[in-house]
Amino acid sequence: MEELFNFSSHSSDDFDDPIEMYKKGYRAGKRINGPLDYQSEIIMKYFSKHLDRRDVAIELPTGSGKTLVGLIIGEYRRRKRGEQVVFVCTNNILVDQVCTQAIKKYGIRVLKFTGTQSEYSTSDMHVFLRNEAIAVTNYSSVFNNNSFFSDVDTFIFDDIHGADNYIASPWTFTINRFLDGEGSNEQVNVVYDQIMDLLSTTESSPEIKKSLVDDPEVENSVNSVSLFELQKFWNAISEIVESNRDLIKDSKYAWSNIKEHLGACNLFYDKKSITIKPLYSPTLTLENIRQTKQRIYLSATFGHTEQTSRTIGVSDKIDYIKLDSNREPTGGRHYLLFPIINNQNENQIEKYANLLTEVIPIKTKAVILTKNNRDRDLFNALLPNSFKKFDISHIQDFYNSEDGIIVLSNRYDGLDFEEDLSHLLVLSDIALATNLQERFLSSRINARILYREQIQTRIIQAIGRASRSEQDYSVVIILGTDLQNQLQSHNKVSPFPKMIQAEINTGIQLSSNIENSDNPSVNLSKVIESLTSRNKTAIEKVEKQINEELSLLNDDKNQPDYLEKLNRSAKYELKCNYDLWNNNYDEAFVNAEKAVHELSDDIKLLGYRAFWLYLAAYSAYEIFQKTQDPIDKKNALDV
Repeated sequence: MEELFNFSSHSSDDFDDPIEMYKKGYRAGKRINGPLDYQSEIIMKYFSKHLDRRDVAIELPTGSGKTLVGLIIGEYRRRKRGEQVVFVCTNNILVDQVCTQAIKKYGIRVLKFTGTQSEYSTSDMHVFLRNEAIAVTNYSSVFNNNSFFSDVDTFIFDDIHGADNYIASPWTFTINRFLDGEGSNEQVNVVYDQIMDLLSTTESSPEIKKSLVDDPEVENSVNSVSLFELQKFWNAISEIVESNRDLIKDSKYAWSNIKEHLGACNLFYDKKSITIKPLYSPTLTLENIRQTKQRIYLSATFGHTEQTSRTIGVSDKIDYIKLDSNREPTGGRHYLLFPIINNQNENQIEKYANLLTEVIPIKTKAVILTKNNRDRDLFNALLPNSFKKFDISHIQDFYNSEDGIIVLSNRYDGLDFEEDLSHLLVLSDIALATNLQERFLSSRINARILYREQIQTRIIQAIGRASRSEQDYSVVIILGTDLQNQLQSHNKVSPFPKMIQAEINTGIQLSSNIENSDNPSVNLSKVIESLTSRNKTAIEKVEKQINEELSLLNDDKNQPDYLEKLNRSAKYELKCNYDLWNNNYDEAFVNAEKAVHELSDDIKLLGYRAFWLYLAAYSAYEIFQKTQDPIDKKNALDV
């Protein structure tokens, strides 16, 4: 019984900085000696200048160990300052991955929180509340009105560049046309039909009717209804939704958040769904996000347009920390291949599956990334059973297997296949726009430039899934018209890191050699085998070419003026977004006009500037609706 009275000693805070803390106090389970030099450099930059800043963004290239950097910083704040710290991942698979790495690789104690609050371990909740360990959870567990993490001092948001849909979810009300999500005519969602029937009486009627017919030209088109018209229909839309609450299922929570703020929302639609949401997420209306002492954002790249601010819904200044360009780790080697497949629009996935069946060795480990679940399921059905096939629910079995193929959809962030887990990666196109709003602004408003850096990040993230350290490598087969066109375009590739540009240019030349050979499919298979098996002659020649391509690239880091304009405009856009949410149309008008001013005088921003002129006019119109002052009417007409 005496052992019951043996109490554990408190951990010491006898250290001056995070690096000293980690080197002195972490042993159990630790498989590394400490952070690498560049990781230590980033941590000490944070420690010396950003410890007390509210919003801090830390940039490290793909595969360079952002997780360890974030955990050491979080552990320092927990131990030295007695803070509650939560490390936030985009999904539960990554929560598991971070917990495994933290405990078994880095020797840092963390607690996993997934599922509903009722499923949380009571013991783990108590340990966290006593500040005895970092919590690791997903975005959905943080971004809601009833979060367990309601009094947190520091949030560390991992992969913030890929978290926009997760963050926006509490304010994104989506109605699918078909209840099963696949287009079964027996399960038409009456909510979708009734709202579209209602909107067909607006000036948008021709577009709405056109979007519902089976016409290949409008298959992927997306549109929006004017805010001026929507004001006449919000009450009727609310009645439709409230009368069919049993059909809105997962969107009930989002509806409860936006139904009193519909005047701040846009309505986007295509032939498959309707989305109602504010332009940007009003995250600071959540007390746990607003009151926290520090918000830390981790990403492979943040770009130059303040898109992170738009994603997180924070208009205050964000401090950015990154390595000097000559100190950035490469994140491994990527041997890119661009097979030529003709008539890709016809039976596209079948052609990809046939090609892969020809060129991928049976006894290999390969990861196939698709842009949606439909393509994933088609690959699994079409690839022969001579391959061992795995899905996301059996990812651990894939890790442990000596060979096999795993097909995953939309897995471009965080999920790692490092070292011998896989050296062969197939990208079957990726979703360059991930939601109706992005698609609308990109295609209809000609504001694709707003998402240029996000698209770049998604591509880099996808390419880097199977090469996670400087010594790691992967062969990356690029399929899909959109993705190949993106990577073949000099203008679109030139902003990429120089090393990736050199790898792309080398891959294009190698692929051309293969295509012009006597037997392209046989030679493609031979090249894949040579590179994955590290054939000395093949590797030496490819490495020599990559280095030659690298030497030809200049170091011009001057950014186009429009990126700086988007950067300056962001804070006014966000302020306007919150003003609309709070029905403060006077301030919304002022901030929308400031955004318009910042976006002026650049032809590349004409579409996006026009969109903000439209929002300024809408704000002025709402002011006139309340005041009936002729001056306010003139303001609305003059915008």
